[in-house]
Amino acid sequence: MHSTKNIAAAVAFTVAGALALSGTAHAGAYPTNTCVSLKQKAAGKFCSSAAKAWSKYHANPAADPGGATRDAAIGAARNKLDSTWLKAEAKATKKNVDCAVTTVDGSAAGADIEAELATLQSAVTASLDTTGSSDDAKCASKLLGAAGKLCSGLLKSQAKHIKALAKDTTGAILAGSIQKSVDKFNSLYAKAAPLCAGTPPASVDIVADVDATADELVFDTTTSP
Repeated sequence: MHSTKNIAAAVAFTVAGALALSGTAHAGAYPTNTCVSLKQKAAGKFCSSAAKAWSKYHANPAADPGGATRDAAIGAARNKLDSTWLKAEAKATKKNVDCAVTTVDGSAAGADIEAELATLQSAVTASLDTTGSSDDAKCASKLLGAAGKLCSGLLKSQAKHIKALAKDTTGAILAGSIQKSVDKFNSLYAKAAPLCAGTPPASVDIVADVDATADELVFDTTTSP
C-alpha cells in the first residue's frame, strides 16, 4: 500500500528522474507531468461517477433490477476515462514524450478502480438492508456518494501536485489538500450515518479503503509497468 499522505517524495523522485533522462527543457509544466496529471484527474472523475452510480442504485434497488442502469452508467464513465487517457498520451506525444510508458493503460486503471469500488459498496452495505429499509437505502446512498467525492478529491489533489512539483517540494500543500477532502467526507459521513437503521462501516474504514484506491492509481501512473 502506498499512502497518499507519504507518496509525494516517491512521486517526485520517479517522475523527476524520468524527466531528467529526457534531457529536454520545456516551458511551463513538463509534458510527462501534465500527461500524468490529466490521467489522475480523469481517474478521479471516473471514481466519482462510478460511486455515484452505486449511490443511485442503493437509493432504490427495486427501480434497477439486476443493476442494468447502474452498470450502463459505469460503462459510460469507463469509456470517457479511456478517451481522456488516450488524449493525454496523444498530447504528450506531440511534445516528443512517451507518456504511455510511464503508466498502466486506461483500461487497466479503470478496471482496478471499478473493482475496488464494487468491493467498497459491498463493505458499506454489508450490515444495511437497502432493499427492505428506506433508512438504510438513503444512508448507503449518501455514504457512497460521499466516498466518490473523497476519491475524486484525493486524485484531484495528486493531479495538481504532480503537474507542478517544484511548487510543493515538501508535499505540504498536497497533504493539506488531501486533509481537506478527508475532513469534508467526515462531515458528510457524520450527517449520513445516523440515518442508517443498521450499522455502517466506521468513517475511518471507508477513508482507508478510498485512500488505498487512490494510492494504487497514483502508483500506477507514476511507476513504469
